[in-house]
Amino acid sequence: MCSAYRRDPHPASLKRTETVRFLRARSGSPWPGYTVPMDGQPRGSGRVIGLDVGTKTIGIAASDPTRMLASPVRTLGRRSVARDSDEIVALAQELGAAEFVVGLPFELDGSEARSARLARQIGEALVERTGQPVHYVDERFTSVDAERQLIQAGMRRAKRKAVIDQAAAVIILQSFLDHPELAERPADA
Repeated sequence: MCSAYRRDPHPASLKRTETVRFLRARSGSPWPGYTVPMDGQPRGSGRVIGLDVGTKTIGIAASDPTRMLASPVRTLGRRSVARDSDEIVALAQELGAAEFVVGLPFELDGSEARSARLARQIGEALVERTGQPVHYVDERFTSVDAERQLIQAGMRRAKRKAVIDQAAAVIILQSFLDHPELAERPADA
């Protein structure tokens, strides 16, 4: 093993080819049950659902079956944790999703506030109802990034308001698909 691995062994700090070697050196996968294809990214089977949980709405995105690309699905109006999780579970079953990714809106100092607790409640309810893994990803500034992208695309304000949460969910999910090693360990049932 080269000295670069001993000094800085975190996969996110390595180049793509080094990441593949690093992951293979760690028995091929950062989590049991996953396979590592040639591009070095851990992949399970089935789609992944990404969620941007807000106080009024939940943006939902889904990956393609190969887990390479995230796409917007819909925006769900918040009602209660039970009703919201039931709708998400029904959508996940319809799409054949095997996992969930929930964005956690940490504060700037890294602490969890009310919004992050609401997101964790949805994640815990999904684990309870499905038994499927839920990954949590830092989602600070995803709504800001999504709005910037929509403005650059020339979208009008009224249309942006309707799709901003879906766009943020796409950013959350795509960040997980690109760098799954940066997510918190899955919360399994």
